[in-house]
Amino acid sequence: MEEDQNIAQDHAQNEASASPRATARHPLELVVCGRCQRDFATSQIAFSLTSCSHTICAACLFPDQLGNNINQLQIQPGQKARCPQCKSACELLLLDYQSKELDSLRHCFRPSKDLIDELGMALEFQLSNLIEQRNFFRTKTENQRKVLKSFASDITKARG
Repeated sequence: MEEDQNIAQDHAQNEASASPRATARHPLELVVCGRCQRDFATSQIAFSLTSCSHTICAACLFPDQLGNNINQLQIQPGQKARCPQCKSACELLLLDYQSKELDSLRHCFRPSKDLIDELGMALEFQLSNLIEQRNFFRTKTENQRKVLKSFASDITKARG
């Protein structure tokens, strides 16, 4: 009981000291450039998701175009580039708050707490179903044992 209270207190302290990124309101608020760690939420620079699954800012994708207009760098839909993270030739997907292409990937940009909560619910559901199955088969097995024992007894009587 005391251990449960300590765990609850630790959890409350962790929640209180959690960074704003841990409670992001939009999935893209969690994104940082994999190369320079620039924050998407506070940056004016375009970001992309590469086909090799890295998030990279335009400044790291196109360092030769930096000059004085770092905030003017744009990523065009379907544009290709070499990923500075893994050096693969990649297709780029522009990350922005209105991107319709991101709908199929939104689950990748959700806060960890939400994902863990959902995973916990799924595990709870699966565990309860497994317990029900175990109980069902345990009962069925016991009934079959009784039937076999009865058959064995009947066979012994018939022989004897």
